[in-house]
Amino acid sequence: MAESEHNPPTHSHEVESSPMHTSGPGAPPILLQQQAIVGGALPTTLYDQPKPPGAFRKYWNKIGGGSFLVSLLIHVGLLVAAYFMVQTIVQEKKVDFLPGGGSKAGQDASQQLSQQIRNKKQTLNKSIPMRKVVSSSVNAAISLPDMPMDSLDMPEMSSVMGAGSMGSGGFGNSGAGGGFGSGIGTGGMKGFVARTVFGNLGGTGGVPGVLYDFKQDRKGKPQPYNANGYFQLVKAFADKKFSATEMKGYFQAPQQMNFTFLAVPLLAAEEGPKAFAVEKDVQPRGWLVHYTGMVTPPENGEWRFIGYFDDLLAVYINGEPVLDASRDDLVNLGESKPDMDLRQPWGGRGVLNGKCMVGKWVNLNGHFKIDILVGERPGGQVGGLLLVENRKEKYKKTDYDLPILPLFTVGKPDKEDMERMRAFSEKITGQIGGLELKNIPIFTAGTVADRARSMLNPGIGLLPARGN
Repeated sequence: MAESEHNPPTHSHEVESSPMHTSGPGAPPILLQQQAIVGGALPTTLYDQPKPPGAFRKYWNKIGGGSFLVSLLIHVGLLVAAYFMVQTIVQEKKVDFLPGGGSKAGQDASQQLSQQIRNKKQTLNKSIPMRKVVSSSVNAAISLPDMPMDSLDMPEMSSVMGAGSMGSGGFGNSGAGGGFGSGIGTGGMKGFVARTVFGNLGGTGGVPGVLYDFKQDRKGKPQPYNANGYFQLVKAFADKKFSATEMKGYFQAPQQMNFTFLAVPLLAAEEGPKAFAVEKDVQPRGWLVHYTGMVTPPENGEWRFIGYFDDLLAVYINGEPVLDASRDDLVNLGESKPDMDLRQPWGGRGVLNGKCMVGKWVNLNGHFKIDILVGERPGGQVGGLLLVENRKEKYKKTDYDLPILPLFTVGKPDKEDMERMRAFSEKITGQIGGLELKNIPIFTAGTVADRARSMLNPGIGLLPARGN
């Protein structure tokens, strides 16, 4: 036998490794191991070869498709988010801008805007009738009708800033108080006046008046005050013919009131300082209002004054007393020979919380100087009225034979004034028959030149009382 038959080769513990095989480009090598086992068995351990990719995947991997897809998805997501953000931001009301000034386009735009404003004002004037709201009480609540805001026009700046000069606390000519324009008390445009029951604050055409406070010196420093000596202080002022030096030591309200008529329903005493816009500076007691000026009667003849006020009311003509209608004696205080004609009960009728007093008849011819005193002594309430009577006039009478008289009025009352007079008349109808509202004699406020002429020809004579 051949040597190969009797001596077969042995394979114990020998390992033969097959060479590395690959299944294609980029594929990992496959390791085939064979292990010899005693006895001739040759079991082998073989790792399965992956399935080769298709043609499309080979091409997709070749052009880098995996990375491109990821990048594309990220960009699409960013674009979608940005779209919704932009939609939210840009959905605002479109604003029209006028062309810049100085150019022809700017001038055309300005003219077009001015025409729109004029058209709107004309529409407003036609569609919204203007009405005045009046109250007979200074502390009443007033409700105004609602008005759509787009129907209101703000004043043009040329009308506010362009003419006149700056007044006290506002714009316009001869301003006063905390607002705009001439004749301003507490605010408003030119021609508007702050009306109060003590007159028109900052207005013109009436008898000017100022408020004094006996409790403070001229600089506002508190000083001693005794309500029991109130009438003595006022009388000293009157006896000096209302000399300004007599009152220079007392606080004076900075704003001036203009008397038109006096018809004050019963109110809290603080309404006096409040009317002069000094309610934060003046306590509601120990104050005095002094009106003084030149006045012309509607016709020459015999006149007299009737009235009442809580606490003080007195009328002087050319420095001489003609009426004392205070709660207590003022003019006759301390006089050895009191003039009882200045303070006569008027029909014995009560009015508000007191009784009317009638003064002496006076002959008024032409211009004369008038001084009216109104004030409050201890605090509490204020209220009163000042009437006038012409001897030759025939007045309607009450059932108790008392003439129904008009208010002493300086300057022609307007519709608003008449409404106040009518409201006050209703309050006192059951007491003295109300007020004469149809035939109101209008006294006219004069000037400094009128006062100079009156000194040459006083035009007044005090007549003895000849009954009521």
